[in-house]
Amino acid sequence: MSWGPGHVEVDVKINGSAQGVTIDYEISGNMTVSATAIQADMTVSGSATVNGMKFSESVHSELDVQIAQGCVTSGTLTVTVSGSGAGSVNGAVQVVWTGCHAFKVRNA
Repeated sequence: MSWGPGHVEVDVKINGSAQGVTIDYEISGNMTVSATAIQADMTVSGSATVNGMKFSESVHSELDVQIAQGCVTSGTLTVTVSGSGAGSVNGAVQVVWTGCHAFKVRNA
């Protein structure tokens, strides 16, 4: 993990196993913030294996917005979920700003 004025980067991994269970977890990405914009690309993912059966899920978010007078005026936020194994989900949603307090939401 590192940071400086207006910027942060993250790359954290956790792995463990006990009694036939293996777990992996990761958060990675970066974010840059200024008075006029926010840009970020972050992913959180995890997997587990129990008695040979594997489950995994990942959430990826991308943010690229412009700001004026404390308000998001344009840009997008896209969140994608993907997984495998029993109970996993897949899908995506996107928020598109078209003006201050004006946005639309759609499946991406």
